[in-house]
Amino acid sequence: MSGGWFPRFNKDGSKVTSESPGHWQAQWIGDNTEIYHNGIHLVIGGVETSFDALNELTAGGGKWAGDKGAPGIYRSWGEPITKGGNAALSPSGRFAYKADRQSNDSPLILDGVGEVSKGPISDVRISDTLLVWTEGSRHSFGYVNSKVDLGLEGVATYRPIPIDTPEGPWVLNNTDTGIILRPFNNPKVGYRFDNGGQTFYPDGVYSNNNIKVGFTNSAGAYSELIFNLSKPRVNLNVNEPPIQPPVNPPEKPPVSDGLAETELDRIILRELQAQRGNYPNPLPMNQIDRNKVLGAYLNSVVWTLNQNGHENVYLEPKNGSIDGNNAILPFSNPPITLANDIIQTVENGVKCGRDFLGSTGPGEPANPQLGDKGYATLPSIKAVNPNNNIPPIDNGNNEDDNHHPPVDPNGGNEDGNGGNNDNPLPDLNLSELITFIQGTISNLQAQLESIQNQLNKGFTASTKLPIFGNITFDIVPKK
Repeated sequence: MSGGWFPRFNKDGSKVTSESPGHWQAQWIGDNTEIYHNGIHLVIGGVETSFDALNELTAGGGKWAGDKGAPGIYRSWGEPITKGGNAALSPSGRFAYKADRQSNDSPLILDGVGEVSKGPISDVRISDTLLVWTEGSRHSFGYVNSKVDLGLEGVATYRPIPIDTPEGPWVLNNTDTGIILRPFNNPKVGYRFDNGGQTFYPDGVYSNNNIKVGFTNSAGAYSELIFNLSKPRVNLNVNEPPIQPPVNPPEKPPVSDGLAETELDRIILRELQAQRGNYPNPLPMNQIDRNKVLGAYLNSVVWTLNQNGHENVYLEPKNGSIDGNNAILPFSNPPITLANDIIQTVENGVKCGRDFLGSTGPGEPANPQLGDKGYATLPSIKAVNPNNNIPPIDNGNNEDDNHHPPVDPNGGNEDGNGGNNDNPLPDLNLSELITFIQGTISNLQAQLESIQNQLNKGFTASTKLPIFGNITFDIVPKK
């Protein structure tokens, strides 16, 4: 395998699959049977089914589960699990999930056992012997017969992957600089590989006293490591150099600026792909209908990502008339116009905007893509709750301090207390907001000049003259 994302080994490690265009969320539903979706339907064993494409797809033991871009787990057995998310299946079909996908205090449920933890759960994975997950964004835990803290001193551990071996389960983790591998029953020692953090979305499998690990770099190039479990192990609480080089060391890309393709860009692309089937394809021919569809689509994607911990993802405003080449923020009154293909991100203090959709014209497919990326200067707009909630405009200069939290439609805030005024909003950068408003005023002035020109030409019959969006003047000549 030369490239792709999210590699997955089959049970005996003889095959590996990964995500690629038209081959999304690829993994194994049986020992050598692939499951993925093509953007519309699930494909199992190479046969397209009538089942809808799913986000967060998981499979094993002949079963599958996932969601459709909104809270709720759909599965091949049993009824849907309302509000659930982060489903995980083991090779034999063991099942675990987060009870409330949008809650930061959700129970983690292991089927047949019940609640095993509660909190800001994410990155749920399960093997036939071990359940692992992340709490918050930097701390891993595991469960065999009880909950075990897998944290290390001064080392972030996230995206845990359980790997079954004859001596007991092992845990593979991402760190800020690479990956670590350690036995579950002694998680402070093990093996490490550091390459500047170019070990995205790894997977691992045991065979003959070795654990094989596959991952991709930021360009999607695939590499494998072989860890011999009889080799000496190191203390993982300290940042020691790697003790075992890769079989084929991946080439570390040169340091680049904030416009480089990032992991977050890939996450946004996957969510766009997962939700594309929920909206008309091709796009409507009518401009206003198209604006509304694109606004609802982009808003739903950004809202979903915000609720899953990616609070540094935003919509981008766009000057122009409502019936221009833009999108409309759902439920906004008066309407707020958005860029119809751009999503903003803030990473390491750098605000960027990327073109994530292909052609958005009448009758076009608006296919998700990784298009052009540039520094964003316009204010950021928070996505609204698809069930009707109006966001503030945010200047977006600081990913930690200057972004407004989503407003709770039920009247509470992030800490669960009633009322939306418990945490006052920070001051806006008014210079950016003034620039945005001045652009809108200039656009209105241009339209008024156009109207004046048409009036100067005179009218010989009653005419409806468009002014702004759906607003018109009824021109009736004097008799």
